[in-house]
Amino acid sequence: MENPGGDPHNEIKFIVVSSIQPVIKFYKMPNERNNTMTIDQLRYVVEIAKVASINMAANNLFISRPVLSAAVSKLENELGQEIFVRSPKGVHLTPFGKLFLDHIKPLILQLEQLQSFSVQKREQIARTFSVVSSGFPLVSSILCNMTQHFSDLNITVQHFEQYEVEIPTYVADHIASIGVIRIWDCYSEPLRRQFEIQRLRFYPLAELEVGITIGQGHPLYKQQSDYITRKQLESYPFVGYVSLDTGPYANIFQQLQINPPKKKFVTTSRAALYEVMAQTNAFTLNSIYPERALDTYMDAKKQTLRTLRLENCQIKSIIGWLMRQDHIPNELDQFFLKELQKYFV
Repeated sequence: MENPGGDPHNEIKFIVVSSIQPVIKFYKMPNERNNTMTIDQLRYVVEIAKVASINMAANNLFISRPVLSAAVSKLENELGQEIFVRSPKGVHLTPFGKLFLDHIKPLILQLEQLQSFSVQKREQIARTFSVVSSGFPLVSSILCNMTQHFSDLNITVQHFEQYEVEIPTYVADHIASIGVIRIWDCYSEPLRRQFEIQRLRFYPLAELEVGITIGQGHPLYKQQSDYITRKQLESYPFVGYVSLDTGPYANIFQQLQINPPKKKFVTTSRAALYEVMAQTNAFTLNSIYPERALDTYMDAKKQTLRTLRLENCQIKSIIGWLMRQDHIPNELDQFFLKELQKYFV
């Protein structure tokens, strides 16, 4: 994005750089091993002490509980002292932990001040955020908000649109740091095994009803009921992505107990999908999103599209996000995830 006449250091460019991770080294006598403590570990201790819960701290930090627990345990082993006492009711500081916390709070402040000395230099380098999804309009809306929120930084925002089956690979291969994905719960078990093999973690956001979306030219567009039966769908063509026609999701109609459509429009384009529904009586599979998840892009489509609930459907549509198990979210990741949660919580 160009910035004519402005400060070239505040442009939004497409560059990739690595982040700086401060470490603190404790040097011991020659017969003792060196220990390395990261500022993230210190922040973990502060957050756990604040909420008295490892689970809650992990949620607040956008990391998994095992990763957080392992990081703190490693720190305790290096220090040779327990910082926390764990119990089924939560965690609390040991006497050593209280002393340790008193010492690290000003240390963290000093380190953050030290990092701020290089802010001007870092702002001259683009910071990159990357996300992959199957084309959720709300993702684009969040990314626009991100560029406005971080307007004083030089950032790169990368949004990849892929079939749902490709999203885990994009995250696992470090192409995107976050993947926003929809899972039909009838496929959840094999997918969760796949995520584990790829060293990914899946964080569900919402469990939605299955919807059937139609255009205003469809004979059922103006019906009074908000539900549609499987029998009603039998005489109409289907339009959808290639991933619902071939591959692991090709039996989705069987799973939903819908007779396979006699006519299909198969596309790789979201725009083509909308165009087909606008010009024909075709339907597509969708989810019943909460009203707040329909952003301004979808507002424009509300006048031409309608989504009906599939009657007596036991299958649910799970919306969530993927992240690598070893990935620690930076401030751009955290901003995106907090904004994403607002649509569904």
